[in-house]
Amino acid sequence: MHAAPLASLNSSLATLLATLSSSGVDAERALAHRGSGELLRHNLWQSCHAAVSRGQKGRLRLHVVGGSMTAGHMNCLSSQHVMCVGRYRQPQRAWPRVLKETLKAALPNCSIELSLSVHPAASSATLFWEERLARLDADLVIEDYTINDVKGKRVAGGKLIDEVLLRRTMGAHEHLALAARGQRAALLMTETFPNFHVPLPCQPHLEFVHAAVARAYAVPVISFMRAVCNESAVATNSTSPARRHWRAGCGAFDLQGLGCMVHPGPYTHRLFGSLVAAYVLMQAVAAYTPHTRRAQPSEWDTPSGEGPFLLTKTDLLRMRACTNESIFSRWDSTADGCTVHRRLLPVAVGWSCYKDQPNKPAGWILNATAGVTTSTLSMTMRVSAAGYLVLGFLKSYEHMGTISVLVNENTSMAHDLDGRWDERTSQIDYVTIPMKALVYHSRSHPVLGSLHRPSKVTVQLRAPTLNNNASRSVANGKFKLMYIATC
Repeated sequence: MHAAPLASLNSSLATLLATLSSSGVDAERALAHRGSGELLRHNLWQSCHAAVSRGQKGRLRLHVVGGSMTAGHMNCLSSQHVMCVGRYRQPQRAWPRVLKETLKAALPNCSIELSLSVHPAASSATLFWEERLARLDADLVIEDYTINDVKGKRVAGGKLIDEVLLRRTMGAHEHLALAARGQRAALLMTETFPNFHVPLPCQPHLEFVHAAVARAYAVPVISFMRAVCNESAVATNSTSPARRHWRAGCGAFDLQGLGCMVHPGPYTHRLFGSLVAAYVLMQAVAAYTPHTRRAQPSEWDTPSGEGPFLLTKTDLLRMRACTNESIFSRWDSTADGCTVHRRLLPVAVGWSCYKDQPNKPAGWILNATAGVTTSTLSMTMRVSAAGYLVLGFLKSYEHMGTISVLVNENTSMAHDLDGRWDERTSQIDYVTIPMKALVYHSRSHPVLGSLHRPSKVTVQLRAPTLNNNASRSVANGKFKLMYIATC
């Protein structure tokens, strides 16, 4: 051990904590779940201090997964006619960059490498299809999906009321925890406010999914709400900390306001990045201090079993379904735009592929109206009997409609997809359907192929829905497809 690096590190940490405290922000209280920092301390020691001691260049690899806030969208909201483009998209001022620069200054002998997997307007369910999780090259993975997971949704006691959304969110986080654990990457989860509704009051509850995953996998959780709603300054239900620290003015940076609160300005990003940096530096101090690298307190022991611990392996497989290695056919608007591979042989009647918003991904869009004949989008896809069909589509609360999904014109086994929900938010939702639930398959009627010899079927999205009980308002409306795959 060398006293000089440790003294410098302690000085940097003390300065950062004092800066946050002067703004009324408590970095130590931000640690909502202590979990275990042992793997992070080990990685900090091996990647930075021990590497330098061996005459090598130290490097700390950070990988951040999240939504539009992680990407650096600031002070923008389409409902206020402010698009997240141009000056309203500033990744260089976003909290991951603040984190990197803060660590770079505190750890001068260790190169800080930052990579991002960001998916604006998407929930943590996107993690099931995040290919980079299968080949993580990181010492620390940081998750920032709280806003998209709870924004506009019904939440009680920090828990999503919708059981389907809750299980999907739980599964996505457990999938992330397993991926990080399997590749020896430390995991840190962050959360903003567990019930993300105006006017963002201080709340006694923490986000339910983070709490469950933290307990199962001993994962630390940093809470922005707890840091600004510290007990010495504010009581439960107070809204003053959000007004002061979650600044979200539309059209001007760092002005107070609530119109664009899902995309706060640089001041909030500086606080958020500094809180995460403070935790990392606390672990670095422990890693550099003799006899404490392994002796730090932990709320829970790290799990000894293989996992998963919250959902079953079958549940996770069903939710994840198509990995990059197992996909037979796929179209993904975020990667492909409106270019559909000729092998899919798309045939569109009443559907068009385009961007309905300049800052949103393109999609195959249906705008059904009363009196219009049947509209269909057909694609030829390769499938197996043990496989799945995965569809990603827009869910919103206004002017959305319902479609039917068919395979080979099998109307008796059609599956309806509803683009509407009551949540006051618009996001990509995913559904996974077993192929055997869409078409009759047997030894005497082998429509579906095998893993090694997949067959071809026609997947069709049709409107109006085949459900005769659907109301006219449901049958008529917009539907936007952004992802379709078989595996």
